[in-house]
Amino acid sequence: MTQRADQFRLTRHAALRALGCSMLLLSSFLLAPLPAVQVPSETDSSPTDVRRLEAIASSWDEAAKLGTYGMNRAAKDVRTTAYARLGELGTPESLEAIRRIEQNAQTARRNRTVRLDAWTHPSWHFSDFDDRQKIATFNVGGGVAYTIVRDFGLLGDDDSFLLTGDSIQSLEWQGPWLIPKPDTQDCRTINLIFSESRGILIAFTKAQEAMLKPISSVVAGCFPRINLEGITTWVSVKEILQDSDGDHLTDLEEERLGLDPNNIDTDADGLPDGSDICPDYAPGLDDARDENRRILQRAIFATFGLSGSQDLILVDPGSTRLQVWGYAGPIIYKVDRKNWIQHHSGGLWVSWRVVSKHDDEAEVDIDDYLGPLAAGGQSVSLRRISGDWYVVKRTTGWVS
Repeated sequence: MTQRADQFRLTRHAALRALGCSMLLLSSFLLAPLPAVQVPSETDSSPTDVRRLEAIASSWDEAAKLGTYGMNRAAKDVRTTAYARLGELGTPESLEAIRRIEQNAQTARRNRTVRLDAWTHPSWHFSDFDDRQKIATFNVGGGVAYTIVRDFGLLGDDDSFLLTGDSIQSLEWQGPWLIPKPDTQDCRTINLIFSESRGILIAFTKAQEAMLKPISSVVAGCFPRINLEGITTWVSVKEILQDSDGDHLTDLEEERLGLDPNNIDTDADGLPDGSDICPDYAPGLDDARDENRRILQRAIFATFGLSGSQDLILVDPGSTRLQVWGYAGPIIYKVDRKNWIQHHSGGLWVSWRVVSKHDDEAEVDIDDYLGPLAAGGQSVSLRRISGDWYVVKRTTGWVS
């Protein structure tokens, strides 16, 4: 596929997924910041209020009760708003609630479990899927079921993924596991078969269009006939799930992320690649003492960490490298942007920076870019309280 065609696919898919597409298409200028999501905002900072805010910030389900469909109003945004509200209160009770939320996030490790009713995107200006569409589901037997879904951003391309569960009615599944190319786009049928030599196989039958000359060129309005010839691609489930180093990332996924499928810990930081949010970055000895990194860690947690998203984030080379905690997907630093665009039709590129820091106040800007109609910015305000930094506000900004 040509680079121009890749760009077209990127724009088309990004535009379909972005919220408020009609508004975005009407204008390429900056939009005014949107009003914040409404969460409990009593100023008395009572223990009841604090407990409620902590519950909302800690739980996607609790936030979903308040979230609505719309830009900056999804459950992920409600969680961010509640978290920032606790910092804004700044009471001993609210700060202790923040420490509990962060402690849980820091000790949690990435897992391979997803819910099809909570398939979220990390960016505030992108929609979330409240019911991820299955393009094929199979009851394998013995309490095992397979389902196949498509996603544009999960690993930075237009991909298909295998999920495993105990029932075809399950909302919670193990995975998703990357299915190798050629992908399942435009498949007419998907079947599950068994091979004595290769085990369980997924058969993708695609439609190939062959344009033929008209029967008679003298017949007015005669269009070329289209011959549909089915082509079947066989993919082994064993190949999909192959994990040579046992780090809970498949060989196919490690190849996509630029990691070593034969090394359980590519960056040698003591964390297996599948549990490491930043598997190609090993923190230095001075990272813990770097105040700007601590500020960025909290700002990134408030924005992306509370989203619940597992989408791949590619960090712009100009941004500070740091060990992120709380995010559910991989964050990769060592990617050549030009080379990535040549080989993949997607990829969420993110940049972050501390734009100001004076006495007890700091400001962080975070921008993200998926395509010409899918980019946006936000700013995070932090305050130093008793020697530590806390997020007190998130402001959504421009959209392009």
